[in-house]
Amino acid sequence: MYKVGYRAIYQKTIRAAILEARRNEFEVLEIHLASPQFQPEKYSSQQLKTLAGLAKEHNVILQIHASLETSLLYLDPDLRQATKLQLKKLIRFSRSIGARCLTLHIGSVYGYYLSDGVKVKNDDEYRKEYCGLFEDSLKYIASSSLANLPVCIENTDNFHSDYQKILEKYLRKGKLFLTWDIRKNFSYTEIKLRKDLFDFAKRNLAFVKNLHISGIYSGHGVVGKSDKQFYKFLKLFKIRNLPIILEVLPLKKAVESKRNLKTMLKKLKC
Repeated sequence: MYKVGYRAIYQKTIRAAILEARRNEFEVLEIHLASPQFQPEKYSSQQLKTLAGLAKEHNVILQIHASLETSLLYLDPDLRQATKLQLKKLIRFSRSIGARCLTLHIGSVYGYYLSDGVKVKNDDEYRKEYCGLFEDSLKYIASSSLANLPVCIENTDNFHSDYQKILEKYLRKGKLFLTWDIRKNFSYTEIKLRKDLFDFAKRNLAFVKNLHISGIYSGHGVVGKSDKQFYKFLKLFKIRNLPIILEVLPLKKAVESKRNLKTMLKKLKC
């Protein structure tokens, strides 16, 4: 049985987000550190302990999503060192608030347009260099990970085959895990399934700790009852009892998406 949650971005405080999740009968709350009011520096260790207790009291499972500014692909050595210190801080923060997992994006890289309008990205042109940066980051995360806090890498838009191979190597060591975004398994224009991602998910099913979902026809749009393209993944993961986070804003649209998702899960007996 899936545990349905949503992500908090614009709520005034973490406390307000927890109470809001409870009022709207969400079982999981993913706190997205993209927002200034959620930054770890704004909470004392006692406040985090209190928030962990509040979430437990209201039966709301907490998760943390790192800011999108965090990247595992920085070229500059000073930025890479700063990111490692930041990751240590995020792990401490996640543990202190009682989070069940911490999700990281791979990170975006510089891209430029050719005269014919074609966009070229640095990690396509300099694949070997960026694969080395990615592996170095994973090695560091694996060495810093804790048994009671899975650190999950999300399948972002630049989750190409070479990154998949490197990540798979570290998944097998049991030190890193996956957050799987179901929407990102489909192209944005033709809504076509990427078979390589489906196959990767099947091979590494045991390492998926968290799911994200949003509407099939728009990035982070409402999940509709007719989004049948998702059934393949919902069936694949249903035996895992995983949290499934609705990446849908504002709150009323997340609530609408929850109703639709529950209808889909009922049909699939999930």
